[in-house]
Amino acid sequence: MVTLRPFYVYGPNSRNRSLIPSIIKQIKKNGKVKLSGKKVKRDFLFVTDFVNLIEKILQDFPKGYNIYNVGYGKSYSLNQVAERLGRLFGMKIEIEFSKVTRPDVSDMVADIRKVSKEFNWKPTIDIKKGLQLIVQGSTN
Repeated sequence: MVTLRPFYVYGPNSRNRSLIPSIIKQIKKNGKVKLSGKKVKRDFLFVTDFVNLIEKILQDFPKGYNIYNVGYGKSYSLNQVAERLGRLFGMKIEIEFSKVTRPDVSDMVADIRKVSKEFNWKPTIDIKKGLQLIVQGSTN
């Protein structure tokens, strides 16, 4: 049995309530982006990298019970993501940070050494390229 613990998986046609589509919607509406927590960082994994890993696992399914963290292996601040999206849309954006009402883990990054080693897998699409692909898809 395999359990995958994916971190933030994103890509074209993501649910509208998830972070990246929400930021895009706010940018397109009026250039004002509201984010939670100035210091919040997350590990973003592009959907095709996740699918490639699943295909590798299905080709060489391990014995026993295995748990794998799955992400890009690097975290980015929500602020960095919003600013990058603003640049990709050619807009100057204004970011407002809401007060965090409940404590949250400020920096989440996946330790992908185990899954990388066992399946000879490494994500290939970093956040810059992934956001570019999403923006290209949303303007076509």
